[in-house]
Amino acid sequence: MDTRELFEQALQDAPASGVDFDRAISEGRRTRRVRRLVTSGAAGLGVLVVLAAGVLASRGDSRALPPATPPSTVPSATATVAPSAVLPEEFDPLISYVDFGWLPPGTTEDRSVNARRSWVAVQAGPFGLGLYTKGMNAPTPADTTPGPTVRGVPSRWLDTSARGQGGMFALRWEYAPGGWASASASASELAPHMTAEEVKAVLVHMAETERIGAGQPIPLPFVAPPTMLGLPVADVVVDHTPGLVNKDGRPQAWSVRVAYGSPGGSGQLVTVRAWPGAEIPKDQPPTATRTTVDGHPATVGYTESTKDDYVTVYGADGMTTGVSVTGLGKGSSMTVLQGLKLLPAGW
Repeated sequence: MDTRELFEQALQDAPASGVDFDRAISEGRRTRRVRRLVTSGAAGLGVLVVLAAGVLASRGDSRALPPATPPSTVPSATATVAPSAVLPEEFDPLISYVDFGWLPPGTTEDRSVNARRSWVAVQAGPFGLGLYTKGMNAPTPADTTPGPTVRGVPSRWLDTSARGQGGMFALRWEYAPGGWASASASASELAPHMTAEEVKAVLVHMAETERIGAGQPIPLPFVAPPTMLGLPVADVVVDHTPGLVNKDGRPQAWSVRVAYGSPGGSGQLVTVRAWPGAEIPKDQPPTATRTTVDGHPATVGYTESTKDDYVTVYGADGMTTGVSVTGLGKGSSMTVLQGLKLLPAGW
């Protein structure tokens, strides 16, 4: 099960034991990425990572590595956050709370952010950072070992690298009393290029330079209100994937999903999605009907068995926008779409 499947299991916040959060963060979009970090030769804490461009060449891989990027100019899926150690009762999924302060040179350009009420995560290639509300993802002595002092407090190591595929390293520490943070990395992706100690050195530096605190709204290609049809925002997912080609062979440099739903699991749900382009997929649900919305091709439909109402518009403002609504009746998705303000290209 990859990260997106883990992230999308449910909108209702799961108990701490329900999802392996560090694994979800560290695995990232492993099955979707077209570029990977390839590094070698980190020597101790002084030189955390040295980009080894010859590794790909020696393996006959013609894919170009992205250039080494200074920490201050690393592109991010989130807005800049202010340094802080305040523990919120819950996160606002529309606001940036955590971001990278440093990444190893050569890290893939792919970036993602996933924000929910009880946890937020950012991803860059095989590396991830997570932030949790009080009591979430707290390490236990049974599955972790003591780590170094991080930001003035003790830390704990979680090492599941022996699992092979899906194995990971994670460093956890308290960023505020009762609130835990993590820096993690996919062991299976990095194993051919870095030793365990080199990966851990990178994670320690990531933890020390992580930016924490409520910052600016997460950039989106549309205006997302705090509530939709009476339901509060529950989940925001933003993927920046330069060079990604989807299953139909079309470029998909980014995708966004914002979901609204009640924590109690009422069965009512609103989801707004957007991605670049205007291509209409050949495979459509049997209940879909072709139409136009404001002069743009669109599909609409309603599935009685699941109470799902949906509309997808292709090409408005250079992107495809889809709305699906569960449990709120026919026509509800069009109501959401008509009230949605799209932002110009280049958001």
